Amino acid sequence: MSDSKRVVLELPAISGFEKVAMAAAESLARDIGFPEDRVQDLKIALGEACANAIEHGAEADCQQKVGLAFSVDEGSVEVEVRDPGEGISDAPPPPDLNKKLSGEDPSLRGWGFHIINSLVDEASIENEGDGTVLRMVIRIGTGDKEG
Repeated sequence: MSDSKRVVLELPAISGFEKVAMAAAESLARDIGFPEDRVQDLKIALGEACANAIEHGAEADCQQKVGLAFSVDEGSVEVEVRDPGEGISDAPPPPDLNKKLSGEDPSLRGWGFHIINSLVDEASIENEGDGTVLRMVIRIGTGDKEG
């Protein structure tokens, strides 16, 4: 991102600390004039990403850290959520809604990346050898995705 401002945070891998990330994202998005619906989209997506990084990537080990980097410019916020886990090499397939509705798979788990992807303009997951990075970009506009 050109002419961007970068904010870096490090959170302990303790459930609940995703709220710190959400508050930071809200403040940054409001500062550059995001409309309320896009602020909420960013907060929800980031909360889900951080909760996943804490639970799965860092295995909720308070000795582990979840890293966040926000790059902010006039029209968008890019967020990287980094955890020490082996992670996944690509986005998981969506859960089978029919199995969930029929009771065959009563778990409500497995929706995280799909929720994130539906709320932001771009999302990707990469295993970088020393951990996993989920990158998200959300633009100030209407929420219509590119591509």
